[in-house]
Amino acid sequence: MAATLHQTPQYRQQNHTDSPKKFNFANHKLHLLLFTMGLLRFLIIIFSIYLAFRILTTYVFPWLVKRSVKKYQEKFYEQNPHLKRDQPRKEGEVTIEKVGREESGNVPENIGEYTEYEDIK
Repeated sequence: MAATLHQTPQYRQQNHTDSPKKFNFANHKLHLLLFTMGLLRFLIIIFSIYLAFRILTTYVFPWLVKRSVKKYQEKFYEQNPHLKRDQPRKEGEVTIEKVGREESGNVPENIGEYTEYEDIK
């Protein structure tokens, strides 16, 4: 029977050594250093994403909302000129505005009878 490739002595010398591998400390330190650098890079990326999210939600999004509300408010008052804008007032300033006319003497006849009543204590 013919010898297969795995049984030849040349193949054993090149690929399979019978002696156990020696532990290479320099290679181990290199792997540990690369793992630590990768972990550190990952943590820096996560922290950067968190920081960017905090800045966006604290400053950028509220600014965009205020800007868009102001724009839509201006557009609303342009389309409805009969409505007037509330003017900003100083704190403590009092103004009295009459909304409609009250006519107390104009009561219809068919409303019913007026009944007087007293509080009983």
